[in-house]
Amino acid sequence: LLWWEQVVETSKLQELQDRFAKIMRVGSIITTVDGDPITRPSHFSDFCLAMRTLPENERRCFHSDATGGARAIKAGRVILYRCPHGLLDMACPIIVENKHVGVLLCGQVRLSNYSEQQLDQIIEKYWVDVEPRRYPLLRKLFTATEQVDRRIIRKVMDFLQLVTSHIVDMCERFLTERNLLQRGIAFAQMQRNKEAMERSIKQTQLKSLESQ
Repeated sequence: LLWWEQVVETSKLQELQDRFAKIMRVGSIITTVDGDPITRPSHFSDFCLAMRTLPENERRCFHSDATGGARAIKAGRVILYRCPHGLLDMACPIIVENKHVGVLLCGQVRLSNYSEQQLDQIIEKYWVDVEPRRYPLLRKLFTATEQVDRRIIRKVMDFLQLVTSHIVDMCERFLTERNLLQRGIAFAQMQRNKEAMERSIKQTQLKSLESQ
């Protein structure tokens, strides 16, 4: 988190992420390689927000983000995976100067209009820690999440890669500018030291002449 605070303005990252999430109609967030949030969530579905109101479910979501990010980092590309509660997510590694520094995550979508039977199967498989009394509301919110056609997924993945590349460019541009600035400061300091040494030598020579 400290690295990100030093390298890029979080407000610019947030603006870029918000626009991406709005255009593609997906939930999105940028995290560190350990899954710690760098930005605030963008366009998160009501279903996911409701799920995260319970501490145990929230921990599962954070763990899923970290695991998905780790898989994307290992693969070195955008990957697809299922979240702990049955929705489709995507993760793209952020690589700056050959180092993995974060992950751009998006998704919270479903691929089809599930039947009641299919939804029951999802609930049985994925909602293991959810209290049954919450099923009616969560079922309603789940079916209200964005439905994305399989043919659109590739476009979302390509756009996700494009946004990630832009984030990398922002980081690398800042690092280049900072290195140039540091070199300029170091050169100026070297010049000052050289001038101070020359003055000291002249003063020593003058004192020597005066003593003679």
